[in-house]
Amino acid sequence: MATCADSSPFKRRSLGGVRMEATAFSPDASILAVSVIEGERTVIELWKTSSVKTTGEAEQPLTVLRAANVPGHFLSLAFSTSGAILATAHGVTANHSSIQLWGTKTGALLANVPHQYIVTRLAFLPDAKTLVTCSWGHNLDVWDVTAAANLVHIGSIPAHGNEIWALAITPDGKTLATGCKDGTIKLWSSEIFAGRPGLANQLKDPSARSFGLTEQERVLVASTGKFLSF
Repeated sequence: MATCADSSPFKRRSLGGVRMEATAFSPDASILAVSVIEGERTVIELWKTSSVKTTGEAEQPLTVLRAANVPGHFLSLAFSTSGAILATAHGVTANHSSIQLWGTKTGALLANVPHQYIVTRLAFLPDAKTLVTCSWGHNLDVWDVTAAANLVHIGSIPAHGNEIWALAITPDGKTLATGCKDGTIKLWSSEIFAGRPGLANQLKDPSARSFGLTEQERVLVASTGKFLSF
């Protein structure tokens, strides 16, 4: 892990030399969730970032989350707006995947819902009750997480003609970006969440697998290192 303050250079911090697949910070940046490789599967470790900043090395994670007796990998992680829930995408094979909701304070598994395709990315909306996921199935799936123990599928929205590899939502929840295996990047208006999809724009980056959106909503940063304006 690397930290920085103001214009200071990055400082490296150790998490015990673990091999990681996915990471996510809680909204207040107090907790870091890490998908860690353990043989043929991965587990999720929750680390307190303040201890890493202070000592330069975190001794033990706060909690370790495991998919009980199931091989596979946690491919994507996302915190709810309150930080109380961690959503995870767990994949075993191309047609054996699932979505989990975890309580971050207790480490309890709150919900576990199977999915027909490998879920590649997931993200919470700022309304604190909606989860959006994308997958190899070409669609965006919208979920109601109002009752954390009951993850309800609201519906699927056709989004691309191939596997969807990337997903990002602006802080105000008004714009959603998706990236496809074929290199297409689409920007969606917030009407998509009400079941009325509205494509706002379309870009092209043939190798973008993940990206993020700035708060001003006009710049998309792709995993290829490109800054795409819209």
